[in-house]
Amino acid sequence: MNASADILIVGGGLVGLSVARCCARLGLSVTLLERERVGSRASWAGAGMLTCHPWPKPPEGESDYHDLVLESIRIHEAWAGELRDETGIDVGFVRCGALELIGPERASPASQDNIRRMLDGCVQRGIRAERITLAEAARLEPNVRLDGYREAVHFPDDGQVRNNRLGRALAASCRNLGVRIVEGVDVSDLDVDAGAARGVVCRDGTRYAGGKLVVATGAWTPQIAKLVEAAPRAAKIEPVKGQMLCYQAPPGLCTRLLTAEHRYLVPRPDGVILAGSTMEYAGFSTVTTPEGLQSLRALAESLLPALKGLEPLSGWADVRPGLKGIHPMLGPVPGVEHLYMAAGHFRTGITLAPLTGLMMAEMLAGKAVPALAEPLLPKA
Repeated sequence: MNASADILIVGGGLVGLSVARCCARLGLSVTLLERERVGSRASWAGAGMLTCHPWPKPPEGESDYHDLVLESIRIHEAWAGELRDETGIDVGFVRCGALELIGPERASPASQDNIRRMLDGCVQRGIRAERITLAEAARLEPNVRLDGYREAVHFPDDGQVRNNRLGRALAASCRNLGVRIVEGVDVSDLDVDAGAARGVVCRDGTRYAGGKLVVATGAWTPQIAKLVEAAPRAAKIEPVKGQMLCYQAPPGLCTRLLTAEHRYLVPRPDGVILAGSTMEYAGFSTVTTPEGLQSLRALAESLLPALKGLEPLSGWADVRPGLKGIHPMLGPVPGVEHLYMAAGHFRTGITLAPLTGLMMAEMLAGKAVPALAEPLLPKA
């Protein structure tokens, strides 16, 4: 049995790393276990978009998912400076702005009403958003081809982060704070005794102990049988594959995030442009397909014709932890003392990682459940 820590975290993606950092900053001893490398898989493969395009606020007393997103983006901005000071790593946070392109498929009265509702939600939360003409959009992004679109919505404060750098910075910060990070650890199940979590058991027979245990294993969460017994909804977390394409273009070819339906382009300040992403229910496959990459290439070249002369640098795929309905699942697991989970973030793991870390650390330190976390608590 390995020495016990106050907090034992299983899963070293951005969520697990954020929880570890926040716990360590509260003075708790932390051990973090990762099957591969910390900050890898979906945490590395994502695009790092930080956007909030909300619906109107729900009736008072009901959960508001968009408040979660907006608050976490604010924390990202603060963390970027902190992590740079702590580690010397620039995580690439920038409020670059975004254009949501509206095509003819959204001309129906219902779709137009949804756009109006989104703009109302922005006004309620103080998010700057403006419906603009294609001519106005072209002045903002003169290299973007807007044929086939009817209008756009401009979000001047939307942002992005270099998620691969964020993973490295969080890992470095955790180590600086004394977090014990152990990579290459394949956890098979929880060690539960007399209704309380004591630690985990690995496939090679190794055991790790912790005063409190956090499961932050993303799409692999349903494979932890004793967790699913206590929180059956965890079994509904499933892998959703997303393919991505990467270009190296001249810096400044495009500066804002571009979204069209569920696809997007993310231009980095150094000229890297990401095109994403597919949504495929294909198990744990991380194999790119000619069809998937070609669809992304078609999107990229239709919006930025200058990319037609460039060969993509690379393409990749990984799996997100898909979960329908209210997500993610955060907090203590009912019926098993000392057991917590932070999983099922779906497409917002990168965005919600900082706020997840802060809220989980409060709960693990024995404080009251934050109001924003109450609707996300695991249920038996």
